[in-house]
Amino acid sequence: MTEIHQVSIQIRRPMGNDPGEVEAAFYTVEGDVIVLTDRAGEPLVRQQSIPRRRGAPAPLQRYERKLKPGENVEWAAKELLMTKRTASKRGSDFNRPLRAPELGIV
Repeated sequence: MTEIHQVSIQIRRPMGNDPGEVEAAFYTVEGDVIVLTDRAGEPLVRQQSIPRRRGAPAPLQRYERKLKPGENVEWAAKELLMTKRTASKRGSDFNRPLRAPELGIV
């Protein structure tokens, strides 16, 4: 059985009343390939954006990346997690709640 590791990245720094935001994920190492997984070790998948026949389901692809020689596994997993985050719609912080200091009316 492969060992499941956890990694996290900082999305937004804490400032004032805003606690910031962190995203965490799990990953496994299969030889020289890092694969993002869920807590149980099942690979996370995304739909490929390739042309297909009408009505055919989009093929699924795992979030994975090959390690370069001498590369730190944890840093590579963090880069892969950041790639996953920016590729998803959730990666945009445009609709995030705006946190402003409470100012009294004078």
